[in-house]
Amino acid sequence: MADGFMQGPPNPVIFGSNPRLLDHYAAWHARAARATGFVRQTACLLEHGSHEDRQHCTRHGRLDGFVPEEDIVVNRVGAFDWATDKPRFHRSVELYFDSRREDSHEPKQPA
Repeated sequence: MADGFMQGPPNPVIFGSNPRLLDHYAAWHARAARATGFVRQTACLLEHGSHEDRQHCTRHGRLDGFVPEEDIVVNRVGAFDWATDKPRFHRSVELYFDSRREDSHEPKQPA
């Protein structure tokens, strides 16, 4: 799905104008494009809130100044942790995920 979503270089309109984030995403996409595949199977789509609440067109503005290689680390249990002292940025990201209201919708069952 990620490879199908992004054909070509990262689009700054979608991903914001943070050059380091765009470079990070382009490198991830190059790796993912070589390593992704598929299986023929029925999938159950778990919604992540309404389309509007996901803020597809505005959410990346919150990532100005975000440098994945510096700002996050993988902790001992394999989850991401903040690696930098940017409390306003961390709070902005927290508020974004809260505003998605992901648990407000029932998951769709496969047809």
